[in-house]
Amino acid sequence: MTKVYELLPITLLAGLFITALVPAYADNASQSKYGNSASYVCENGKAFSATYEARGNDEYALLVFGNDEPQKMDIAISGSGTRYVGQQYEWHVKAKTGVLTKGDEITVCTEEPVWSSSGLGPKVTSANCTDCDEDIEILATCNAATGKANLIFYALAAENGEKGDNVRIDLASADGETSIDGSLVLYGLVGMTPVVSVDRFHEIWNVLRSRGRLNLKTSVQSTEVALHGAASAIDNFIANCFANETFIPTPREFEPLQQGKYKPPFRPMPVGFFNSNITPGFCRKVRLSPGPLFDICAYISYLSAVNPAALKAHLDRVALRSGDSSNRTQTTAPRQSQTVAKQSDPQPNEDGLFWFTGDGSGKGSPRDLQFAIPETDARVFYATCFGHEPDTIHMEFYAINELKPAGSATILTIEIDGEAAKFEAVYFSDNEEYAGVRTTIPTSDPVWGRFTTSDQLSITLAAQQQTLLDTASGRFAIAEFMEACGVRN
Repeated sequence: MTKVYELLPITLLAGLFITALVPAYADNASQSKYGNSASYVCENGKAFSATYEARGNDEYALLVFGNDEPQKMDIAISGSGTRYVGQQYEWHVKAKTGVLTKGDEITVCTEEPVWSSSGLGPKVTSANCTDCDEDIEILATCNAATGKANLIFYALAAENGEKGDNVRIDLASADGETSIDGSLVLYGLVGMTPVVSVDRFHEIWNVLRSRGRLNLKTSVQSTEVALHGAASAIDNFIANCFANETFIPTPREFEPLQQGKYKPPFRPMPVGFFNSNITPGFCRKVRLSPGPLFDICAYISYLSAVNPAALKAHLDRVALRSGDSSNRTQTTAPRQSQTVAKQSDPQPNEDGLFWFTGDGSGKGSPRDLQFAIPETDARVFYATCFGHEPDTIHMEFYAINELKPAGSATILTIEIDGEAAKFEAVYFSDNEEYAGVRTTIPTSDPVWGRFTTSDQLSITLAAQQQTLLDTASGRFAIAEFMEACGVRN
């Protein structure tokens, strides 16, 4: 039996998406006016039929029937492995030279993601997905500090291990194999994840440029990752990341300030404003459990007494933005573009809180993200990728009922769509009004991608105090922030 391997990604005009790897076996084999014909059924239930017609010189015509619409395209059968035919379709065919006949086995069933690269210069990334809505298994990023590239193997993440532990990864593909040493990094959503640092001349790039499957193995587990489209994506990544023979890191825009002295644009909610005796409607989504409500209403009452003009201006903005949506354009910020989108106009959720970038008035940096009442001290959540270590996001959370001494360690858990990401955090208390917990999370942690797709997340401290944050109302601001900070996943 002649076998055809690895018909990699093709999209037919009829809309049938066909890729390699899971065998489908022929039945109802017969002769047709097109040549040898057979019907196939994939394991996922998709059915299609194909015929093969010899044209001489080892060239054949393939006719695939999908969605009741026949689509004809040329293929080249080559004993050496691979040829590319046509501008619209890319076929990767590996077979013995000869005529394909009825009863042949063909692997065309499994839908797989395609590798892609995004961004330019040192900001370029590459991953085994296109729009990256699905989970990334391997991500390549430029490391401006070292002049090398980081390869993050999410597919090999595990619960066991310790941060910083050495790990050896064995890689094998159709075009070669190699081994490389790396270390474990804790990514809250997936666990202990192997990360390696390589230069442009490492053998690993040739292994990744291959076709078919990439076999990955460590001492504790093994897995496979598809390499569809990896060659062009990796070539683009290398061309951008290592544009010059001598890598020139991106200049630092600032010197990081010492921990505890960095001040966000404005102060958070004063710690003392808690009231367990009232349950106003728009406070219900910031409940500390167990514990009293985080009472933004009490703070608004405070504003009405000491600064009624500021309160009236805020309520006017809420009423205007809540009642008139005719001129709003709902859009999703593109990932990794060269220019950062305009700062989003804050929109209130049903509780009167806003997600916004900058300071909420169109000023400040899109690399600051807040969940707060703009132009006041009332704030629950703050994140920034400015003023801290490269490729990280510094996060602060203020809705704390019982603060521990500054510097005390705790575990901060972010739960999104039923998945929990755990991070090491510390309490801080710069003054009586500026206190809470803070942590630093790499931009490559998959948890950031979930911020843009989920409607709600919860933040829990030490498995006791929980606050729910409505992220649906801040979809644009969150996406804008992720783009400005170069978050890929």
